[in-house]
Formats: sequence, C-alpha cells, structure tokens
Amino acid sequence: MAADNRPMQYLRYAIGEIVLVVIGILIALQINNWNEVQKVKAKTRTVFIEILKDLDKDILQVNENIDHLEEKDSLLDRVLSKVVTAKEILSMGKYRSLITSYTTTTINTKGYESLMELTSNLPDDSYRDEIEQIKSLYEVTKINLDRSGNAVASFSKKTMEKYSDNYAWFSAYENPQKEEIAFFLNNPFYLNDAYTYRIYSTGNYLRDLYVFKYDAALCYQAIHKTLALTDTLPKYIGFVLPTQPKVWNKFLGHYKMEGTNQDKRVEFKQMDNNMYESSGSRFLMISENTFISMYGKRKTYVFELDENHTAKGFNVLKNKVIIQHWKKYEEIK
Repeated sequence: MAADNRPMQYLRYAIGEIVLVVIGILIALQINNWNEVQKVKAKTRTVFIEILKDLDKDILQVNENIDHLEEKDSLLDRVLSKVVTAKEILSMGKYRSLITSYTTTTINTKGYESLMELTSNLPDDSYRDEIEQIKSLYEVTKINLDRSGNAVASFSKKTMEKYSDNYAWFSAYENPQKEEIAFFLNNPFYLNDAYTYRIYSTGNYLRDLYVFKYDAALCYQAIHKTLALTDTLPKYIGFVLPTQPKVWNKFLGHYKMEGTNQDKRVEFKQMDNNMYESSGSRFLMISENTFISMYGKRKTYVFELDENHTAKGFNVLKNKVIIQHWKKYEEIK
C-alpha cells in the first residue's frame, strides 16, 4: 500500500514545487514591474523639470514680443488715425518699417517631446491631468500661435517685395526721400496695408501670444504643484491662479459705465476657470488687477480695489489711455 501511494506523493510534491515556482515568478515580475514604473515616474519627474525650464524661457520670450507688438500697436494707431507727422516718420525708423518687419516666437519643445515618449509607459492615470494640460498647450495653443505668427511673417515679406518692386525710394533707407514720406502719410493703399497688418499682428498674433503666456503659466503652476516644489513661483507666473475662487470673486459682479447718458451695464462671471463678460468675451489676467479682452477690439481692463481688496470699478484703456470708467453696483433682484 505504501508503495502504491508514492506516485501520488511525488505528484503532490511536484505540483507544490510548480506552484511555488509560479508564485516566485509572479512576485518577481510584480517587483520588476513596480521597479520599472518607479523608473518611469522618476524619469517623468526629470522631464517635468525640463518642461518648467522650457516654459520659463518661452514666457520670457513671449513677454518681449508682447511688449514689442504693444508698441507697434500704438504706432499703427497714429498712422491709421492720420495724426502721425512727417517729423515723426523721419525721426523714428520704426514707422518706415512698421508693416515690413515682424517678430518670431520659437517655442521650446524638447521637454514636451521627451514627455510624449514616456506617456505610453506610464501606468493608467499617472499625471493624467497634467499631461492633458501640457498636450493642450503644445498641440492647440502653440499651433495657433505658430499659425498667426507665420501669417504676420508672410504678409510682411509680401509687402516688402511689393514695395521693393514698385517704389524707387525703397532702397534709399539711409536717406529718406520726400516721395517715401508722402507715401507713408497720404497713400490710401499704404493705409489699407497698415490696417491689414494690424489685424494679422496686433490683432491675431498678439492675442495668441497672450493666450500662450496665460496657458503656459497655468501649466507651470500645475507641474510646480504636482512636483511639490518649494521654490517661489516667478512673479510673471505666480499671479495666474484662476482655479482659486477667492482670486476671481473680487472682480465678479455688475458694473455701470460712468460719464455717459447711455445706460451701459456689464456683468463679469466665472466659467470654466476663466472670467467672461456678459456678452461672452473671455478675459485673460495679465497682472494682479489687470485683464485684457480676447475678442473684438482688444482693450485693457484695470480694476480699482477697495481697502478689502475687492473691485469697486475699473478703467478701460486703449493704447494706455483711459477711454471708459465703470463703477460696480449691486443688482436688484
């Protein structure tokens, strides 16, 4: 009988050994997978740091181009309003190259490209929100910025070629000719070109620069928070905190325009982590109490705060000149 039980004992022993081996392999695989995930997460953290450095350089570059285009917009306003003088054109070379020059914005994408190479190896939902936000910045906002910047460059080049082919004074840049000055002052086709250039540059391109700066700052904040970094956010990034209600609440409410017989009223609301005016226009925060409208005729809104840091009114500026004053009031329900 004992001999008859030996095969069964050997079988049980063999099965036990196999089970132990399988369990050991599974544990080893699990440990290996865990180690790989940790390596990918560590690599992702390094890439996030690289993206922060890219964004830092990008926002500084965008700020320079914004300042340049804001200055151009004030010059274009004088040209299109027909108040610029021959003396101004002669003394400021910027007038003569106003619509035949352009700025380029080269966004750094090395960190983003490295991140995209890692995403397929990340476990489900790891950094999902941050990655989607970063993808939107580079796959939507950046593409819009590239498109509007290329449109300005294309128009400027074509305009330069047109002037070079049709006007003898074009090559006499060091010695301005009377015909050139008269062209800039009185030629209706130049005014048409200046108007078109303004749409491309200080309309579309400048708007997309502001949007990129805003969205890039939000990405910077999200990554900074995810990595639990302790260094202070740069000033040009730290003011953008649209997801915190206390930041928006002080600006929201009803306003009425002062100094006019017309009953003009407006309401500011928060929707989708952005501030909107009642007509549907989106506003971007560019400093602690300053916004710009992103649609229609772009203007700057500077809010006046009371002792409790709550908005009591705002001024509307165009080319740094106050054109409207609005006062806050309580809506009667």
